[in-house]
Amino acid sequence: MNHRLDYTVTGRPAASETFRQATAFLSGVDIRYALRVMPYPRTSFALIARFQSETTWSQFREAETGEPVRLPAQALIDATFSKQLAGPLLRVHLTVRNLTRGTTVDHPIAPQRDMVFIAGIRATLP
Repeated sequence: MNHRLDYTVTGRPAASETFRQATAFLSGVDIRYALRVMPYPRTSFALIARFQSETTWSQFREAETGEPVRLPAQALIDATFSKQLAGPLLRVHLTVRNLTRGTTVDHPIAPQRDMVFIAGIRATLP
């Protein structure tokens, strides 16, 4: 059973800081398969990431218990980003499935590192 984490951030397309915030939770992740970019005009892409070591994300809380989420080493994270133009705004929807757990988590985001630019579709590997 997977848990899903859905997050939506809205900002101007050129505001890369908005997109850094949307992906800052990937800090410390070793990206093995960086990007799968859909052909234009499709506006979604996916990345697969593996954690280098056991990590506690204090900003991630299990919805049921409020406990911090701990991910074991080599936990496989499947993160899917999609973009939708909504007038002058660009909406980014993020869905994460943790293949080693079966619960959902709440997802406040605190910017830490620039891992992926969604605007411009390029990746910065750790």
